[in-house]
Parts: sequence; structure tokens; C-alpha cells
Amino acid sequence: METVLSEIDGGNYKHPYTFDTVDGEFCLLLRTGHVMDHLAHTSALRDKWNGLPVKSDRVFKAQLKHAGVVVGEKEVERRIYTRRVPYLTPVSLERLAVFGLHVSIRDDLATDALERGHA
Repeated sequence: METVLSEIDGGNYKHPYTFDTVDGEFCLLLRTGHVMDHLAHTSALRDKWNGLPVKSDRVFKAQLKHAGVVVGEKEVERRIYTRRVPYLTPVSLERLAVFGLHVSIRDDLATDALERGHA
């Protein structure tokens, strides 16, 4: 997760993601399959990918749930810019901070949540 947050901060993560409030918690919303795809197909991350014992997005999602950072029981759907993106996993930014993990919140992606006053 640390690598993905770093990639998002660096502007290198090209898959759809957004920030929004889910069940009262401000979250990063992304697809775990996209995370694994990014790790697998980014040449700078090849060594990290090769070092992973399991390369399944289902295992990654299960690990996130086990760590207690996933909000709610179901995936969510959001509009990211003009596209509807289903099956997003809500990852609590507050719960990630407990593990020392942080990501810069992009204002253009968090505008809807900020306007509703949830963030």
C-alpha cells in the first residue's frame, strides 16, 4: 500500500481513483486489481512486483480488510471526472495514518466530498 500511495503522490498512478466519504469516513477509493496491475506493469516497480509472495488482487484486498483499513462491507461506485467507475474499495485515510501511511489529497478529486462538508 505504501508503494501505491507514493505512486499517487508522484502522479505516476494512471488508473482511476478518487477521494470521498464512505460511512462517515474520508477514504481513498480505488480498485485493488488496478493496484496490482500498476505494480506488475510499471518498469520501475518490477523488483517490488517480483518480490511479492502472492500477486493476486483478492489476496491484497483480504490483507487490507484484515488490517482494518477498508470501510464498509461492499465496494462502491463513484463518478471520476466524467466516467462512472464501479467496484471501488474504500480505504480509510484515518486508519491508514495509524500505520504511518499518508497520501496527498487532490482537490480536483475531492471537490464533491469537500462541498458536502464531509471532509
